[in-house]
Amino acid sequence: MEKIVSKHIMAILPVYIPDKGNCTYIYTEEGIIEISFTIKTVIKKICEYYCLDLKSCNRTYGNLLSSKYRPPIPFNRDNIFIQFKTRNPIGIHDGAYGYFNINSIKKTKSIGKNTIIYLLDDKEIEVLMSIYTVKKYINNGEVVRKLIKDDKSKSQKDSLNLYEEENSPATKSDIALLYLKMLEIRERLE
Repeated sequence: MEKIVSKHIMAILPVYIPDKGNCTYIYTEEGIIEISFTIKTVIKKICEYYCLDLKSCNRTYGNLLSSKYRPPIPFNRDNIFIQFKTRNPIGIHDGAYGYFNINSIKKTKSIGKNTIIYLLDDKEIEVLMSIYTVKKYINNGEVVRKLIKDDKSKSQKDSLNLYEEENSPATKSDIALLYLKMLEIRERLE
């Protein structure tokens, strides 16, 4: 997955390929990569690469945006992906939604009930959603990017202040809290 991520992912789309079944196309700056896994598996592997808990992320950003369905996925500040319906599924477990990096969307254009998304390399991808919904999802992605940017700068400032103000030896209660946190993390990993 590291090789694919290093090529700057612009979009991830579910596709059905005869004799292979459900596969995934990954649009990168270097071209299109075909993977013989479902889109759900590819997203799961990217989340593992970035050490991201997708359920927790969906819950957190879904609540912040008051959006129960398909909140943006921030792998990091530069890789925030939003979901658009790109196909009508054939079977029950077929993925219908593709993932688009908001940094890679050049422009959008309405064509009837659907929308065309132009990527930075001028590739056109039709999504089965209205231009209004597409713009709403892009705005949600921008909100998440701002939240991540503000949150990181705040936590860095807080940690610097903590070291300047609290430059004292650890107490027994500090060590006890640290021990309990470590136990909690160990239980989650098991």
